[in-house]
Amino acid sequence: MPLDNPTKEASVSLEMDGGNPTQRPGSAGLGGAQRLVLLAMVFIAFAFGLGGVIVGAVLTGRLNDLESKLDTLQATSAHTHDKVHSLQATAAITDGLVVTQSAVPPAGYAFGGSLNAGAGEWAPAVHLPEERSDLQAVACNGVIIVLGGINLASVVQKTAWEFDPVAEVWATDLPPMPTGRFRFSAACLDGSVYVAGGYDSYANGTDGACLDTVDRYDVAGQTWSSVAPLAIGRGDLALAASGGKLYAFGGYGMYYGGGGVDPGPTAAEVFDPATGAWAAVASMPNGGKGDISAVEIDGVIYVPGGWNGVFSDQLVAYDVSGNSWSTLAKMQAPRGDKAVEVLDGRLYVIGGETWSGKKEPCSWDNTTDCNINQIPIHGVEQFTPATGAWVPVSPLPDARFRFAAAAANGAIFVFGGHAHAEVAVNTAWSFHTVNHPDAFFHLKGR
Repeated sequence: MPLDNPTKEASVSLEMDGGNPTQRPGSAGLGGAQRLVLLAMVFIAFAFGLGGVIVGAVLTGRLNDLESKLDTLQATSAHTHDKVHSLQATAAITDGLVVTQSAVPPAGYAFGGSLNAGAGEWAPAVHLPEERSDLQAVACNGVIIVLGGINLASVVQKTAWEFDPVAEVWATDLPPMPTGRFRFSAACLDGSVYVAGGYDSYANGTDGACLDTVDRYDVAGQTWSSVAPLAIGRGDLALAASGGKLYAFGGYGMYYGGGGVDPGPTAAEVFDPATGAWAAVASMPNGGKGDISAVEIDGVIYVPGGWNGVFSDQLVAYDVSGNSWSTLAKMQAPRGDKAVEVLDGRLYVIGGETWSGKKEPCSWDNTTDCNINQIPIHGVEQFTPATGAWVPVSPLPDARFRFAAAAANGAIFVFGGHAHAEVAVNTAWSFHTVNHPDAFFHLKGR
């Protein structure tokens, strides 16, 4: 919990080790409080320009007053893993501004911003060999495998390409997928890329005639094989690997086009390569969703956003060992058909599709109004499990949805997708950042 008194003294200083607070009683040098103060001074300068610099100069005297308190933070430690994540520290900069390691403001304060806001930058990457949207990209065995999707003519593709994230070169001579797919999912498990579900033609995607088949690509051997099909065929689902098993969540089933209750959005199953079989696990919560992707961090599979009648800002998390779901902090912007990746232990949600705010007659019934969707967005958000907070970071230069992303060689690469009025693009970008300490700013009386 946040401290009631943000300047209460304690004989513990904090140092930042890779962005994580660690107790170092009696440590010398620049302590955690001093770092937070300096970061806050930078924040003031950037937030308020010249006025902030003047304020910073005025505050110099106050900082001298706070000298004895720079290393005297209130630190709450615990013996359990969960409580270690709730370690709090607060440094007072002025009567109206405090810096903490929690996104939850102290009593009497309101959240004002994060050190990580706007972090990172995007650089152009080598374009795809051809235009694609509704494709998949998976980092596996040191390379990125890019699969399927549709081309500019909305024709479903079987192509398999390999991207070297170090040399940034493409190999296009890989054996194609046994079945062409778009709006499917893929994940890496034990040196193989698994592809599951989706649709094998544009017409079937419109009608909801989804696939239940699952194929496996051995990256080292460059060979394809088939494994047991999904128990519930669906498209726009999410795959993620954890603990030597493959998990499939959500998506749209055979009734996506209407005519019955769709079991797809709540579907959840696990594939065990040792047995070669799928088994049901705890169903997705809150009615489930499609247009999703998933990633695993430390035994927890995170599924942000998606669509289930409306675009979602919800983040749900599946605990693999407990076979249970929880609902976590909401994203700042609802979105579907986005990319989800992990870099340095933090979750990134990139781009995606949102509602235009307008309606028009539905294609199947002109007496009914439908939302005008398929609006690509630039926004990128970062989620840190230790703080439970979402922070906006550097946006995509080109808004897009239904694209692919993979993290490799210290960067996140994004490929293709659907852009404004374009069915498919071939552009690619790479995202680069560093992990900053978890520092949050809170303003008094807001």
